[in-house]
Amino acid sequence: MAAHDPSSELVSPSIGDRIRDLRRGQRATQRDLAERAGISTEFIGQLERGVKQTASIPTLLRIASALDVDLAALVGRAPRISDVPAGPDGDAGGVEAIRRALLAAPEQTGSTAPDLLTDVDPALRTAWSAYWRTDYPRLAQMLPDLLGSARLLDSEQGTNETAAALSDALGVAASLLVHLGHVDLAQLAMERAVAAAGRADDELRSASLTGWMSWLLLHQVGLLDESQRLAERQADAIEPRMGTATPAQLSVWGSLLVSAAVAAGRRERPDESDGLLSLAEAAAVRLDGLGQPERRDYERAFGVDLIVMQRVEVDVVSDRPDKALERAERIGGRPLRLPAAARARHASDKAFAYVQVGRLPEATETLLGIERDTPDYMAYQQYPRAIIREIVERSPRTPGVRGLARRTGVLT
Repeated sequence: MAAHDPSSELVSPSIGDRIRDLRRGQRATQRDLAERAGISTEFIGQLERGVKQTASIPTLLRIASALDVDLAALVGRAPRISDVPAGPDGDAGGVEAIRRALLAAPEQTGSTAPDLLTDVDPALRTAWSAYWRTDYPRLAQMLPDLLGSARLLDSEQGTNETAAALSDALGVAASLLVHLGHVDLAQLAMERAVAAAGRADDELRSASLTGWMSWLLLHQVGLLDESQRLAERQADAIEPRMGTATPAQLSVWGSLLVSAAVAAGRRERPDESDGLLSLAEAAAVRLDGLGQPERRDYERAFGVDLIVMQRVEVDVVSDRPDKALERAERIGGRPLRLPAAARARHASDKAFAYVQVGRLPEATETLLGIERDTPDYMAYQQYPRAIIREIVERSPRTPGVRGLARRTGVLT
């Protein structure tokens, strides 16, 4: 009797299947797609036949751009947060409720305007805390009322402080929507967040929102160049004097340089990316010397460990897995001084690099760590789930991977 192949239980099409279906839907040949993407016809064929299960992130981005789709269309979309259970006060949530809270007139959101800004601030802190610990269901549950309250408060009082609060509420909504694959709705929320920040009379807040916008553009087809230029222009505009800059100035400026560096890495310009990260590192080292190795001004994480994380990411997207692992393993067992969401992303990059060099047991162990520490990240982010799928396709008997694949819905 033939041995059972666990990879036959995969519940969704592979990357190659999706590329083939999208290409055929456009009545394009493999050669047509290869020419548009700037890669070989042979490589497209290997992906479609399953000889290669995946490719580097820049290569997948080129294929996605050539097909005029976003990256999620190739790697698969995350589970939807649609029916979020009602909270203790009966408040329901979900993407459609967030959409209504964004699009309805402030007085039609169904929310009650709080009397004081101090009534909104605790909810904002709770929302961002949920975001950074990857508690996406809880965040989706509370956002509709938070957005409605912040919009009503600002429409009635119209102060710098209420504009800042509205900007924060819109910013966290946009950030969640990106992770859930609703990029167009996220773009709307982020544009409104930028506009609200402009009314808050706070240069660093506006600059920080530009960094968030740059990150959002990474998820839009064909806008990597704009993502990099947007962050670089803003960094140039607020560049501080290193000797006299406040910690907040250093943090916001450095985070903008990091945003530009990430975009440069995905544009396959590792030298540019390395140069930008070196500038950002100078700011991070300065903060570390002030006893502030990690800051989160305007909810933008920054510090010496973030620089390490981003250098690893650039190595991964630049198809340098050995260098990525060498850099990551220098940290040893020390936990990164970063929010849980950032640590999970870094661990995903490590797992991807392990797969690229054929170290599948280490990749699986890393993914199991993500599941243990940040289960909602694993449930709603496609990146680690795509890595799990690749391990199953390459070596389905890797210890631990089948259980992980079943728990995350990669296997039936």
